[in-house]
Amino acid sequence: MVKGVVGHLSRTFGVAVAEVDHQDLWNRATVGVAAVAPHASHLDRILHSVEQHVRERLDVELLGTSVSHLEKPE
Repeated sequence: MVKGVVGHLSRTFGVAVAEVDHQDLWNRATVGVAAVAPHASHLDRILHSVEQHVRERLDVELLGTSVSHLEKPE
């Protein structure tokens, strides 16, 4: 199931997605999502859409999220 979710998010939202923890557990996964955007507000919209999509899936229970931004120095 994790591979299906990872592939769907990648195709639908154009983001990089990978299972990054709990690979050895049958009923739990930690998935990382990475995206690049010209402005933080655009990035926030993309990540919010990804999170909302995962929350709406009936086959997934979302336990938590966190977001970190890396900004290019000017």
